[in-house]
Amino acid sequence: MDLRTYIVLLVTKFILVCICLRSASPVAAQDGKTGTIDVSMASGQPLLVGGNDGIGPLASIGISSTPLGSAYIFGGERPDIFVSSDRWYPGFHLYRWVRDTPEGIPVFSQPMEVDVSELPKLEDHSLQDHAVASYIFQTPDGAVFGIWVSHTEFFLATFNLDHMRFDVVSKTRLSGLPRTPRAATGLLNEDGQLEMFLSVSDGVNYKAAGSHRLAAYRPFDGSGIWMGGIPRDAVYGASLPFPNVPQNLRAREIITHKRGGQFGINGMTIIRDNGLPRLIVGTLLGGLHSYSDLLPVDEYRPREKMPLVDEHGISLRHPETWTNVIAYPPRESSNLDLLASGEGGMYYYQRIPDHFAFKPMGEVQQVSAELFGGTLVVPNVVDWNGDGNLDIVAGNSHGFFLFFENVSKINRPIFAPPQRIAAAGELVHIQGHYSSIQGPGEARWGYTCPNIYDWNGDGLPDILMNDVRGMHSVYINTGSKTQPRLASAKPLYLDDLDMHGSWRTRPGIDNLDGQNIYITLDDEDQFHLYTQVDAFNLRDVGKLRLEDGSFISANFLEAGGRGRIKFECVDWDQDGDFDLIVGTPRHSTVPVADQSGLPWSKNKAGAAVLFLENKGSNQQPVFAYPKLMHHLGEPVHLGQHACSPATAFFGDKPDLVVGTETGRLIYYQHEKISWE
Repeated sequence: MDLRTYIVLLVTKFILVCICLRSASPVAAQDGKTGTIDVSMASGQPLLVGGNDGIGPLASIGISSTPLGSAYIFGGERPDIFVSSDRWYPGFHLYRWVRDTPEGIPVFSQPMEVDVSELPKLEDHSLQDHAVASYIFQTPDGAVFGIWVSHTEFFLATFNLDHMRFDVVSKTRLSGLPRTPRAATGLLNEDGQLEMFLSVSDGVNYKAAGSHRLAAYRPFDGSGIWMGGIPRDAVYGASLPFPNVPQNLRAREIITHKRGGQFGINGMTIIRDNGLPRLIVGTLLGGLHSYSDLLPVDEYRPREKMPLVDEHGISLRHPETWTNVIAYPPRESSNLDLLASGEGGMYYYQRIPDHFAFKPMGEVQQVSAELFGGTLVVPNVVDWNGDGNLDIVAGNSHGFFLFFENVSKINRPIFAPPQRIAAAGELVHIQGHYSSIQGPGEARWGYTCPNIYDWNGDGLPDILMNDVRGMHSVYINTGSKTQPRLASAKPLYLDDLDMHGSWRTRPGIDNLDGQNIYITLDDEDQFHLYTQVDAFNLRDVGKLRLEDGSFISANFLEAGGRGRIKFECVDWDQDGDFDLIVGTPRHSTVPVADQSGLPWSKNKAGAAVLFLENKGSNQQPVFAYPKLMHHLGEPVHLGQHACSPATAFFGDKPDLVVGTETGRLIYYQHEKISWE
């Protein structure tokens, strides 16, 4: 390559990076008074990280993400990463390494879109088959390749930086797989052989007989034993010459389903231990395991899988689910670290020197980051730490409580990245465990749906919530105004029994003439009103009704399709009585009305925020038929699974901050909201 060509190439790369790194998000500007990032809130847009120089947890565009490999694309000290998203938010992106935090955690750029239109689409990681598995790697000469593997075909592609695209260079017939692989990885040997590894489900049907959306569905027997299957993944391998792949390949099972991953191996990578390669796998439920003695593939006789351990020798358990994992090199070591992600954020695991162990370092970071609260975030806007600023406290699908501090000193909300909240000295981490409503395959989901309210009248904000179990509980704040401290969770009781209702429901709470009220979905999935007796007991007042006298049902679906409603009590129309703001999933119907309620009746377009105006009084509430939220005249639809509205009095009138299934927090200004 001559000098002129080299210079042209460098200039082209620079221009491309500048274009790709432009963000469509609201502008973040340095605040000279505070040294933090002053982020102006734009109605209809996600809130941005305003503290910590705008650096916050990296979150892909979708509900889940799959890191597929790393490569030195832009000449940094550490490699850049390729990440794919899920079927609800399809996308394939390149993240440029920017720098490390003082703790050594990598910080990446905003995502740059990569064109993979020539290749099969990556679908969501279901418990059964999906369309294709993929793996990205870099050769010693700097070229970047990707493999895409379906049930019967093997695609080899090369990365074209000038066009930000993967181009197919060969397509090969593949045999030996019983079904499409879930994950892929490989090892390029010095002799030019690519050793390929693929995880494949055993095809066992997870769900119990019948439809999990019908009332008659019985996933557990009378002894509480799961009546569905427990699918497992095996690992298949193939050895092939690279890059001259033959016209036909055959894979063979090298790790049996019995020794493989329970509920699925979602990601795989290879890391050397004393020069010998080990296969690292991540599972649906957050397991991290390894297999040794990989090579040669044609003669592989695997040993039992071993857990990956931390610096104390304790088995690692990834804090979130759908665990995908890739090797990632540090700046000054021959050992490889790990990046792991799935549903939720991406985490960094640092290799312990001279040991095959890994230290959890926390979440991978991103510049100009959007506030990220984890999948299905449920926000509350409240002054949590008593400094006079409105903070955000939230729950999420993985069962955590998060605190987003408002660090503003200029009477304008500026939110820092989240911190996890503890109770009784332990981080809150609710789990569904084996008996989760949708079975043991969702054992690691918690679906914390908190409402922040001074429940015991001592001037301190407490946390009341419903979760994956359908139970209602309260965390009393025993700290001080400026230093909140939660006691351990206590059940709410109704008539001497632990209060129960439809799962994943955020309760609505308000004070009416000195009496605290509590609104949630009951066991019949209908809007129900309770009043407070004391800090731990409720009194049944009865079901809420519409103007026509009918009860208000939340869903036409049954079983696991119930619940998921998020209540907010607020005098939205400023007429002196409380109204209801309700967040719904896409399949919700409020009221049921033969599947004609909202939002289902509106083109099935997605989760929505509804307004139920109180046509009665605070003492005898009666509600108008729900209306669909519009922003600047357009209906608001927010994904598939759920959305969660919270009122925020940033001014004289209530605005909305709505949590989405992708973990974003979207701000809606009162004046720009209308109701159908």
